[in-house]
Amino acid sequence: MEHCSDSPWVFCQRNGNKISSIKKSFKCALEKSGIDKKITIHTLRHTFISWLVQAGQDIIRVKQVARHANINTTMRYSHLSPDEGHETVKALFQDTDF
Repeated sequence: MEHCSDSPWVFCQRNGNKISSIKKSFKCALEKSGIDKKITIHTLRHTFISWLVQAGQDIIRVKQVARHANINTTMRYSHLSPDEGHETVKALFQDTDF
């Protein structure tokens, strides 16, 4: 993006001002790509958070990266974890004959 080289913004308008919304550009990109599903910027955010959890990242760290105010919001993704708590529960019984 050569037109942003003198701007403090990563993504900017041609005049260097910050972009106030990328919804229109995102919609245009979807149309040009031929994707006809209902996808929004929030869909990308949801996918990113899902992939972090699926990769086994700590749920507290995912909360921080996602900037969720409440852990309960992040916990909605916990079912995607490869462990799903099984290893945590097994640790309780590792010294028993169960």
